[in-house]
Amino acid sequence: MKQHWMSVHHIPASENAGFWDPVPLQTFFRGNALRYFTNPALLISSSSSDNSDGLTNTTATTPASSEHLESSPYQTLITTDAGLLDHYRNYTYKTLSCGPETDDVFRVIVPQLATQFPFLLHGILSCSSLHLASIDPANRAYYTIQSIKHEDQAAPAFRWATMHVDSNNSQAVLAFAFFLVIYALGSESNDQPLFLSNDNNEEDAPALEWIEILRNGCSMLCPVWTELTISPLAPFTALWRDDLGVTPNPNDPLLIRLLSVIPDYESESTEYYIYRDSAIKLTQAFAFMERSGPSATIWDALNSWPMHVSPEYLALLKNNNPGALLLLAYYAILLQPLEGEWFLKGRVMRLIDEISRRLNGNCSPQIWEVFSMLQREYFDYNLSALI
Repeated sequence: MKQHWMSVHHIPASENAGFWDPVPLQTFFRGNALRYFTNPALLISSSSSDNSDGLTNTTATTPASSEHLESSPYQTLITTDAGLLDHYRNYTYKTLSCGPETDDVFRVIVPQLATQFPFLLHGILSCSSLHLASIDPANRAYYTIQSIKHEDQAAPAFRWATMHVDSNNSQAVLAFAFFLVIYALGSESNDQPLFLSNDNNEEDAPALEWIEILRNGCSMLCPVWTELTISPLAPFTALWRDDLGVTPNPNDPLLIRLLSVIPDYESESTEYYIYRDSAIKLTQAFAFMERSGPSATIWDALNSWPMHVSPEYLALLKNNNPGALLLLAYYAILLQPLEGEWFLKGRVMRLIDEISRRLNGNCSPQIWEVFSMLQREYFDYNLSALI
């Protein structure tokens, strides 16, 4: 396990880090009733000694849980998780919402739904932990581990639910997809760039799973989508638009610039048609985000382009196709105004840096020139200082 934490999550699990504790042996019986198998005196002793590591339920930075939780549907939560839930309902939900309608869904309806679906509750707790990790540097490692733990606990049940979507679980599946996206964007243990895999490594598949869930969400929920649009989660369905309401403009200066990097002799290739289609959709995304104005949210940005490009484009991107990488770099411009969000901090600049690394020496002079222009105009790069 210690090797796993270091290799996968990049968090050293040293003996003195407070992450590892001896625990009494428990059988396969459900629950945490250790008293059935262990001398209660040992449990009390163990609990007392745990408080010395500064990363337990009594740490000063652990959010205090509300007293009313004692009689709530969450009364079985341990103290730490109850505190995480309170933090979500008081603070985290506000960072995910994009208006009064989604405020109520994120703050009230989703937690109520989570009392029936444990995987959704774990998604909430994971997101709350990740938020705390971003605002509490002194305890970042602890909260990051809590986030990973809850996400890992949620994943199996969520995957099963996605394969058995019905009227009963569809709202929980839709709600969890939002938390999965935030987890993928904000997890510091995920050091790969946004939307990119690491050198075609198959092990990246789980980390990139959120993109497929985001893109295929409507298809996955298609049989019950009409029900969802009139359900308490209707404001969530309104965030995913099949039609952006933008008419393609063949004279768009951005489109002309993007198409200019493809030589005439390649204009009949299959890759060109994929590139051209994705470029047109990208210019529509720019028009959509411009129309949305300062009120545009991360959900608008994700819906504007990644939801609409073809699977063939994503295949080109996975193979580091220079044209596909250039389009992704321009899409990063739409994410840049949102980089102040806690779950996107630093991610956009790291994406541009990674695209630069992959393009350098592996693309045509035309693509490199347009990409360099993008860096100077939008990301304040001093290219001469980098050479």
